[in-house]
Amino acid sequence: MLHQRYAGFVSAEAHAEYDFDVDLLPSTFRSPEVDLSVTLRSGRWVLDRGDFLADWEPAARHGSIRQTANPYSIDAVLRIVHTLVLAKQGGFLLHSASAIRNEKLFCLPVSRAPGRQRFRVSPRLTPLS
Repeated sequence: MLHQRYAGFVSAEAHAEYDFDVDLLPSTFRSPEVDLSVTLRSGRWVLDRGDFLADWEPAARHGSIRQTANPYSIDAVLRIVHTLVLAKQGGFLLHSASAIRNEKLFCLPVSRAPGRQRFRVSPRLTPLS
């Protein structure tokens, strides 16, 4: 499942920046109603949501993911870890739509809502270069 989803991004020859052990568990291993929680405990990040339980130790560049058999859990874990890495470097992830006009890139931040995208355009929108 993961090899299909990340085809073109996974390579046996490439050196991984971070390493994760992934265990697939039955869909009944936890309640799907558990809200997301991200906490730092003794240098280890713990990511907890109804469909996954993950931990990641930045110093060791290693983590583990226990999840149900679906492609969305690992996406969420990787986005959270990516956000934590970028935050340490002064950056962030932005969920947005984008467009290029007159050789300028425009990012339109959107909120994520189940089943639909809502675009919010500010009158002060500044093109990113």
